[in-house]
Amino acid sequence: MVLGFKSNHIFKNGSFQKGSIFFDEKQILAKGKVTEDLNEAFILPRLIDLQVNGGFGIDLTSEPERVEELAKHLYEWGLGAFCPTLISMPLNKYKAALKHFKPRKVRGGAEILGAHLEGPFLSIAGAHNEKYLINETDIPLENVRLITLSPEKVSPSFIAKLRKKGIVIAAGHSKADISTLIKLKIPMVTHLFNAMPFHHRAPGLIDYALTQPVYYSLIADNKHISDSAYEIARKANPDGLILVSDLAPWFQTKNKKFRLGDREFKKGELAGSEMSLLEMVLRTGNVAAATTRPAQLLGLPHLGNLNPKSSSDFLIIRHE
Repeated sequence: MVLGFKSNHIFKNGSFQKGSIFFDEKQILAKGKVTEDLNEAFILPRLIDLQVNGGFGIDLTSEPERVEELAKHLYEWGLGAFCPTLISMPLNKYKAALKHFKPRKVRGGAEILGAHLEGPFLSIAGAHNEKYLINETDIPLENVRLITLSPEKVSPSFIAKLRKKGIVIAAGHSKADISTLIKLKIPMVTHLFNAMPFHHRAPGLIDYALTQPVYYSLIADNKHISDSAYEIARKANPDGLILVSDLAPWFQTKNKKFRLGDREFKKGELAGSEMSLLEMVLRTGNVAAATTRPAQLLGLPHLGNLNPKSSSDFLIIRHE
């Protein structure tokens, strides 16, 4: 059955436009007939989250086998796809964990895009266990789609190896200077402003993300960064901004203590976010940063848009 919705706010080509959208039970169609006028409702693609540590009491680093359970929860919060994220951990645990993150669709859940390895090749620990931060070495890479590393911890040949495997590289938790980042052509900086130094006479990751034609992610929860810092970044490099939730295992739980990997934290500590990607989109109004741009970064033309042949599983948001 073909349906058609008319609305004053349909997200197409990077912005909301007045128009119509036609679809059947599987995909969006180029033509059709309007069957319902949604007026002021907002129609947008399901969101893509590149950094999800867990949520709903699930910690992916210590219990990766629960990834499909998490995918179903995330779907209810507006996600269409995500990268399950592993923080730094012992090398002997990566192989067993990564086997659970094979890219696949999940019935009733968000699509699993492959793993995001945040570590272990990092210079600045942040919420990671410092004893697991290491220099370049062989590591299992099965089902890895994205890796955050410190360029100073690995060789250019290692980065070339990752690229050859189709893994997208991001710089983060790093003291790298801007000239190194430019030379290596790093396409993304992870959670800008967090776990990275800044000095006005020593340009590094922040300068790179905001002055070069690259992508960078922000955790726009007004806790990891202030709203004014978000605006500084957005105005400096609007086309590179990607929102990520960095969602923590204790999201939507009442627990006062929680585990992230093998470390225990108290709720409220800065170790992952307590805000969903959908909430970040609603508070910033930046839909492209959670749809179009992450899809472009990972090379996923079937996601993050409402073009013909894209999935007809989209979001409708109404103001109450």
